[in-house]
Amino acid sequence: MPCKDNELIELERVERFLIDVDTLQYKHFISAVYSNDTTLLYFGLDLGRNAIDIFDLFAGSYLSTLHFSQPYTFRPINVVDFFVLNPDSIFVFSDTSYKLQIVSTKGEFVTEKRLVSDEIAALHGEEIIGIEPLPASIFYDRHNRYLWLPVTQPVREYEPGFFERPFILGYDFNHDKLVGLVGAWPYHFNDNNPSPFAQDCWYQILECPYPHEMMLLFNGSPYLVQYNWYADSIAAYYCIKSNYVPFPLPKFKGDYEAPEDRRNYSLQNGLYLSATGQFGRYRYFPVRHSQPLFNSQGKRHDFYSTGWSVVVLDEQWQKIGEAQFPANIYDIYNLHNTVHGLLVSKENPNNPDNEEDYLEFELYRFNNNLQ
Repeated sequence: MPCKDNELIELERVERFLIDVDTLQYKHFISAVYSNDTTLLYFGLDLGRNAIDIFDLFAGSYLSTLHFSQPYTFRPINVVDFFVLNPDSIFVFSDTSYKLQIVSTKGEFVTEKRLVSDEIAALHGEEIIGIEPLPASIFYDRHNRYLWLPVTQPVREYEPGFFERPFILGYDFNHDKLVGLVGAWPYHFNDNNPSPFAQDCWYQILECPYPHEMMLLFNGSPYLVQYNWYADSIAAYYCIKSNYVPFPLPKFKGDYEAPEDRRNYSLQNGLYLSATGQFGRYRYFPVRHSQPLFNSQGKRHDFYSTGWSVVVLDEQWQKIGEAQFPANIYDIYNLHNTVHGLLVSKENPNNPDNEEDYLEFELYRFNNNLQ
């Protein structure tokens, strides 16, 4: 499967946002955006407060907070992931109670459902041992009005059969029923070539224009997978190979149970990160570049110190090129695609100009192109 080098392109910074957060958290466990022609909202989950803070970037202000530990607001749940469909429908999920709630940005409670583990076991036997959303991985399927959630498999990726098992649970929220267990790994993830990223932030689901399909992006993989969940088959691959990451990646030779070995591997070889959401004319795929384990002073590099880039695809999932960004300025784990362009956080802990009392973002887009 050929993967050519990318044409180098440039993105233009068109706007800067600086919001005083005062006593609020400025670093979030996970985040999301909602955008339309006139709106750009940023949502951040503060695990310590069990709350989602909402900011209006165009207004440059804090908007509101959704509290999930206080019974006078919503029914209390422990939020571990959320998905913003629109300002009136924010899906939140708890992996301790298996509860799903829909709430609004105005603090309105819409509804709550519970995924009963006994029903999952009865439907799927021993194929899964629970539902364990990864950060920013639950996904609402607008075509079928289903919610897709990651599941925990009974084996780990270095054990036989891991890559033959389905890993996404479909749930019909409106009719309160499970609709199937699906998912297919890319061809280069298999028992003979397990990925060190498979059980550590596995994948992200992106919207596909076809009714029974989804796009899957797997951390560590240079391919975007077009997957037909109804037929349980891969319909197509799209190459997002970066110019700055070895291709193919060297075989992992460390201990899969040792987090330090995985860390060292991804620091040295680079990493294809999660994609950036559903909005906009272009799709941006961030890539953390390869780097030595230690800098010139003998200090170990961290995950924020490397250079990075975004591989850009068009509406037909074809590559346009790759735009490079400098190291030690941006938070490459907090990027969002919007109808107004690529939203990039500047909350990099290595950034000497980082102001902890403010949320700071920059907006990038192509010259003379609508995003």
